[in-house]
Amino acid sequence: MLDPAARSTIATAFVEARKAHRLVTEFPAAHPDSFDDAYAVQDLAINLYGSALGGWKVAGVFGDNIEKYGANRHVGPVFKENRWDAKALPAPIRIFDGGFAAVEGEIVAILSKDAPTTGETRKQDWSLDEAKSYIGAICAGVEIATSPYAHVNDDGPVASICDLGCNRGMIVGDEIPNWRDWTLEDWHCETFVDGASVGAKTPNPATGGPLESVRFLLENAATRGIAVPAGAAILTGAITGVHQVTAGQRAKVQFAGVNAIEFSLGG
Repeated sequence: MLDPAARSTIATAFVEARKAHRLVTEFPAAHPDSFDDAYAVQDLAINLYGSALGGWKVAGVFGDNIEKYGANRHVGPVFKENRWDAKALPAPIRIFDGGFAAVEGEIVAILSKDAPTTGETRKQDWSLDEAKSYIGAICAGVEIATSPYAHVNDDGPVASICDLGCNRGMIVGDEIPNWRDWTLEDWHCETFVDGASVGAKTPNPATGGPLESVRFLLENAATRGIAVPAGAAILTGAITGVHQVTAGQRAKVQFAGVNAIEFSLGG
């Protein structure tokens, strides 16, 4: 377990790098050896960053890391200023060129009511049906996943958790109509970079899909005592893959039945 000084060193290094938009060349201290330790760093980083939360990203954990850390997903915050409407995007969206940067087409779930993740009514165990009952809308979306630390993915999910989930921003597109009647096979997504298709898929049923990500996020937040209010937006995981990008490129994400999300990237 990291001591408090090491946790503070990691959180401070990533927050300062993000605010100054500069790179981190090496991990700031020893890596956490558990998700609990990594989330303790993330909690510090959220407080240091000092911005209100607009939602969360949920990402997959794969291979041997599932057994190592005891989870098949991990989460990170999305700050309100980095939650963008697809019709009013910054131009371009800044990434950490020279660090790690990727675009990911994802389903976004918008909560319709406050989730009981804090206080005396805190609920720590959630079923899929219970999580679904808190969703008011499902929208097309994109995660801008970027970190000032180039090896954030190479170092495993604990590094991503420490660096605020490796998240730079969330794009929320059109609401998907009649989503409660859809199956995972209906939620088809295709991602393009500089006009070329780099992936076309539907959510993976083996991992439980977007609703399982919402359930996971609510349990994670309740364990940490973090509020997830009505209106919070939850990125539910990459559908077509993690597509690395560089400054100067353009990307487009197309979900079936709604308008495409198009944007440019800058350093």
